Amino acid sequence: MKNPLGKQYRRWHRYAEIANVLFKYGFGFIADRIGITNILFNIQNRVKGAKVSTLSGPQRVRLMLEEMGPLFMKLGQILSVRPDLIPQEYIRELSKLQDAGPELPFDMIKAAIEREIGSSIDDVFTYIDPRPIAAASIAQVHKAVLKNDGEAIIKIQRPEIDDIVEDDLAILKEIAGLMEARMPESRRYQPMGIVNELSRSIRRELDFVREGMSIDHFRRNFEGHTEIYVPRVFWEYTTKHMLVMEYIDGVKVNEIEKIDAMGLDRKTIAENGARAIMKQIFEDGFFHADPHPGNIFIMRDGRIAFIDFGMMGRLTKEDQDHVVDLISAVINRDVNNIIKAFFNIGVLSKDVDLRGFYIDVTELLEKYYEKTLAEINMGELVNETVSMAFRYGIGLPSQFTLLDKSLMTIEGVAKQLYPEVNVFELARPFVTNMMRKRHFSKEAVKARLDEIYDSADSLFKISPVALDVLNKLSKGEAEVKFQLEGLDKAVSRFNRMVNRLINALIISAVIIGSAVIVGVEGSSIHVPLSTIGTVGFIAAGVAGIWLLIDILRSGHM
Repeated sequence: MKNPLGKQYRRWHRYAEIANVLFKYGFGFIADRIGITNILFNIQNRVKGAKVSTLSGPQRVRLMLEEMGPLFMKLGQILSVRPDLIPQEYIRELSKLQDAGPELPFDMIKAAIEREIGSSIDDVFTYIDPRPIAAASIAQVHKAVLKNDGEAIIKIQRPEIDDIVEDDLAILKEIAGLMEARMPESRRYQPMGIVNELSRSIRRELDFVREGMSIDHFRRNFEGHTEIYVPRVFWEYTTKHMLVMEYIDGVKVNEIEKIDAMGLDRKTIAENGARAIMKQIFEDGFFHADPHPGNIFIMRDGRIAFIDFGMMGRLTKEDQDHVVDLISAVINRDVNNIIKAFFNIGVLSKDVDLRGFYIDVTELLEKYYEKTLAEINMGELVNETVSMAFRYGIGLPSQFTLLDKSLMTIEGVAKQLYPEVNVFELARPFVTNMMRKRHFSKEAVKARLDEIYDSADSLFKISPVALDVLNKLSKGEAEVKFQLEGLDKAVSRFNRMVNRLINALIISAVIIGSAVIVGVEGSSIHVPLSTIGTVGFIAAGVAGIWLLIDILRSGHM
């Protein structure tokens, strides 16, 4: 049983550390306003040989969060995709947050691994390199050799990281509550909402079984795509606190000289990487939300390997449709549809200035009117429009801010490999294919046919009733208090209008049905289906022309 007094002391000691760091980086007024200045001690006002006073505001925030530890670095990462809350200069700086931690001695790592596997490391591993490949704030990574499965990577969580994170979460929730209570101006930044989002995010990241499942999901999505490689998970050794996966022999995607030395084509790699992200967004609805250079490796045969699946994004079918609408509007520089897409995606505040938003989006796009798509940075343009939407009070769901960051990051990586890469053109086939599926897939056609049949059925049901009323009125069988002139002519005209509407619906059904027939493959009947479909098109065309001529002759429906 854990000592409650020890836990309380640890929490107060942690409060003191946080307060010290706030003062160190010039944010002591926050500690003062929320009432925790009485627990300060040992403030140091120098940062790695540089005076804090020489740093910019964004730099001080970044360094402060790094010094506070893993949970606060994660907080910075969340804020880095929230242009609705913080200015762009802070977003750019927080995007540089490096998740690094002190290297733990191998004896501690060995003990942690043995706790997870329930036996000696010699029972499972032939060798574990005592020098870590990476030492992050949450986990440490070592290369190893499994007895039965060859080279592997061990990602093992730091001892007691769960307790550290839970203590920091409790402190952050208290601080957020104090800020909202004692600093009313902070409420527009939603301190408690951000802490709740952070809590969900960090708990997912601490579950390595969830990460392993994400890897398997990602690998299934790329089956048959030989240009992409996804490492496999060794599930027999993977636990909530330890992930064992296949070792990737390659170089980081930003190690240009090494890629050139391997004789690989950087243009092909850049385009394959960009297409891989487009596939994740537009086809899979499951995307790598942190595709920075450290998480993408290039193998010796030119394949692209994604690693570190702790941060993933998901899009529903409806989300994907909205993204397609937005990207399509951006590609076509269509202001009206850009605004419409944002309205469909986001939540509008009551006082949103629609006219101002329209004017600003128009002015933003004017910067790009003289440029070709190859000259436009797609990620930056989308990010600018997203930031503008936030400024006008259009709130976007978190998956879209993650998507925005992912697009910007992968485009930066691709252009680093091959500056002339045209991400817009690489996205166009995916957007076109989704638009085609939306309108011309068998499911979409069936839905349209159902709508047509329902409309026709309604007309057949409603029109006799309406005609009966009109006929009774014309014959004087209904009780009315006024006399209508020329009712027989009105009934006749109404009758013709209904018949024409029904004919138009039938012609539409024939056209859609013919389209479906033409697209069907592998039929066993003797007459080619394409011939039947073509005959249907011709018949529908002739009927449509006849209907049009009849309408033109009469001068009205």
